Amino acid sequence: MNTKLTSTTTLSLKHDAHLACGIERSKGFNSLWAYMGAAIVIFYLLRGSVFFLWAGSAQPLLTYGGQALLLLAAALVLLFKTSRLPSVPAFFFIVFTLLSAMCAELFYQSLAKWAGWVILFITMGPVITSPTACWLRESSWRAFRAGFITISIASLAWSLLGLPSYWRGSFTGVTTYSMLLAPMAAISVLICANYAITRRSLLFACLSIASLFPCLLAGSRAALLALAVAFIVLIGILSYRKSSASIIVLMAMLLLAGFTVFEFSDDLSIDNNTYTNTIIQKGLTNTREKLWKARWQEFNENVFVGVGIGMGKGEEEAGVQKDASGNINVEPGSSYLALLSMTGILGSFGFLLVIVALLRIVFFLGSTSFQDIYLTEAFVVLIFLLINMVAEGWILAVGSPFCLLFWLNLGRIWDLAKQKAYYARRGNVKVAPSC
Repeated sequence: MNTKLTSTTTLSLKHDAHLACGIERSKGFNSLWAYMGAAIVIFYLLRGSVFFLWAGSAQPLLTYGGQALLLLAAALVLLFKTSRLPSVPAFFFIVFTLLSAMCAELFYQSLAKWAGWVILFITMGPVITSPTACWLRESSWRAFRAGFITISIASLAWSLLGLPSYWRGSFTGVTTYSMLLAPMAAISVLICANYAITRRSLLFACLSIASLFPCLLAGSRAALLALAVAFIVLIGILSYRKSSASIIVLMAMLLLAGFTVFEFSDDLSIDNNTYTNTIIQKGLTNTREKLWKARWQEFNENVFVGVGIGMGKGEEEAGVQKDASGNINVEPGSSYLALLSMTGILGSFGFLLVIVALLRIVFFLGSTSFQDIYLTEAFVVLIFLLINMVAEGWILAVGSPFCLLFWLNLGRIWDLAKQKAYYARRGNVKVAPSC
């Protein structure tokens, strides 16, 4: 009897490990669908790059290719490799947002946008625990990491070569919008700094400093503030982890030196230092004030369920645009206000449940939580996104790469935390392998 119980417990632990984060990934990580996540990210990044403007007749492929792959990926997550029921907080969040979509004035439009978001959420977010889901999320995260670094360095080269900016913003680099480039470069700074300090890598230190320049050139106050806070958190975590203090100080000094060089170098600036002029001109002015007021008014009129995902009221000044077919596109101005106005108290409470459940797993592990370089990376990026969300409204915009990244980031932390929790249950304090 005891032998049977022991055997059952052992099998349960092995199964939990396999589900937790693909620890036994050698059996399936190289499968074709594991790399689908990387393909999804590539489509999303290309859609926001200058290559999209040059794509001509291929633009529809870049526009909808990533979302089509997301639909296929969601099917794989649900059908293959012992998929389980969604986590309870995620389930309630989905139901609450469905109620908001059903109560929308144009419910058919809102329901369609809700369905697109649910597909993304199930595939990339902290919803389904299975090896397939984990492999998709890991390959997607790796693609974002490589993509952001590549875009940052390419944009720096773009500036040095004096190439023109396209579409929107003071400096767009190889993207189409400065508000895309700034957070991408900022996240690249954080990721490279983490690797530079943890692994004592001169290469990543140089990449981190190089990524700082396009972030500054893009002139986004929200991205710069989020970067500053997230970098302080990163230094705090690495100091707690007892990384070499001299390396941490050196990295901070190098970044400060990079900022100083930028400020006094005409060669690294556009229009006589666009970043400085942009920030000075903006000052403390809230350039999204009208958008925020519109979202708050929508929330006050629909406190419980909101106006529906992707919906808004008012004219263009309120960030609401209608095309000839009556389709609505909304620029919320803030992800937090977008949640309130579009999903009301009910949906916002569901979102809070997901965040609390995720942080509970991370901090339940105590001091072992941030011994892993990959969990530190994901957590610091989350800090950046949570601050940047104050002034950017992409949280429910399925076509935005940052919507994809945010829910992927939550799923990534969920995977890594579950993996470490598995090792903790086994009494093994070693750092878990990458997932």
